[in-house]
Amino acid sequence: ASLISIIAISVDHQYKVARKAKGDKGEGEAQSFSICGDGGLVLSYVAVPSTELSYTHEAMMEIVERHEATIDEETHKIVVQGKLPKLVFVDTNCCNGKLGGRNDDNKYYYGMMKKLDSFHLIQRIGHQINDAHPRKGKFMTRLSQCTFTSSKEDMDALESARQQGKLTNLSDKEKKADRLLYVRRYISDDVKAIVAKVLLLLQTTIAQDKSIKKQHVANGDPCKNMAKSHDAYPLVAKKVMHVTRNQCIHFLNGCVHDEECMNVDLDKANYRNTGVYLNKNKSARGTTKNEVVHSVVDRVFYVTNNMRSLVFDAKGLWAITNMNRRILARMGKFALPPGVAPMEVATPLHFVATTSLRFGFDYYYHVKDKLEQKVDDNALEKLDRVAVKELDDVDADIVAELFDDEEGDTDADTAAVTIDDAKTLDIEIPDSVDMDTFQQIAFQLDDAVDSDFEAGGVDEMMPDLGATLEECSKLSQQFGESAGFD
Repeated sequence: ASLISIIAISVDHQYKVARKAKGDKGEGEAQSFSICGDGGLVLSYVAVPSTELSYTHEAMMEIVERHEATIDEETHKIVVQGKLPKLVFVDTNCCNGKLGGRNDDNKYYYGMMKKLDSFHLIQRIGHQINDAHPRKGKFMTRLSQCTFTSSKEDMDALESARQQGKLTNLSDKEKKADRLLYVRRYISDDVKAIVAKVLLLLQTTIAQDKSIKKQHVANGDPCKNMAKSHDAYPLVAKKVMHVTRNQCIHFLNGCVHDEECMNVDLDKANYRNTGVYLNKNKSARGTTKNEVVHSVVDRVFYVTNNMRSLVFDAKGLWAITNMNRRILARMGKFALPPGVAPMEVATPLHFVATTSLRFGFDYYYHVKDKLEQKVDDNALEKLDRVAVKELDDVDADIVAELFDDEEGDTDADTAAVTIDDAKTLDIEIPDSVDMDTFQQIAFQLDDAVDSDFEAGGVDEMMPDLGATLEECSKLSQQFGESAGFD
């Protein structure tokens, strides 16, 4: 309860592990809620009945108090900054999902500005593409290249170190490991350029989809009832197009880009024993830290089921405590060795003042009982108010509340669009795409995707594009180079 974060905080829910605890208060349906800080330190780990914000309120207010900050609990805006970080990374609810749907009323979360985790954003698109599709890997790589910009200074330093060390035969896996460790990446605030690159990637991929399909048909393959792993099955199907369009909205709304430098310099390292020292970096961006916590706790309970909540809390707390000790040691801060209890240390420890912290299911029972009592109190208060009304009015109120048939706000399904045989992918995409332009281009690209593929079969040949696969590949390469792809 004394650990704090300086750059950013990240929050995330997980259902997999907490459900292994059993009891008569809904423990089997519980979820874990983790709050992580710089370097992956676990600031809080609690069990909650659901993802409702009311259940995580006390945990977040404890974090605010721990950082000596004060917020307006109604608007979540900061009153006294204290030591509270300015950013919090989330995987949902960063805006209302509509163009321009991010404002001062919904972009703050307990005094911190919400930013959407870039990993979740990219994976939302990847989940819509079959893992067996032969072109998925390259597409996802290019999508990442659209999102992130690598530091040219770090890239040049890395290349210089390789030349000095005469390292000319590194594998792709080794090169990737080098980039992760020695090259800083950032998400530019020029979100219009990022969206332009993403739309350009969609355009070239749709063009490839059509050309490959045409070539298969020309070679005698009817391409009907294709499996989604078939080379001629379009990589950008309707669902992929719709999800990608939604993620572009997050870019344009300002949910994703870096507000400040999100890279932490660790120390210098001898690059592959070449005698050249390079700066090692670690990103403080995103909720990846929370995923690590989920993985650690999952391993602890991997072979365990139907445990009591007290057992869950004891084993979980010990695992996370040891995890934090390792992280603190890497940061150069004092921490007891993993596996050592405080009572086993001969030297007296220096204790610091902390906030009141609850862990795991201790928190679960606290908030569940407290909110249930609040619901009961509100229900009794409502009954008292109703009792003073006339009987007819009471009946009318109850009926109106239970059988309200007013239609809610629902998004209409996008109507299927028939592609005109004369239509091609001659869609002009500028270097910078604002909200109005984005909507126009997104609709044009959406029209270019054949919805028949979502049903698993195609009864018609694709439109004659007037281009061979080789010509389309060259065009895609030109588009990719202009967008900054490798």
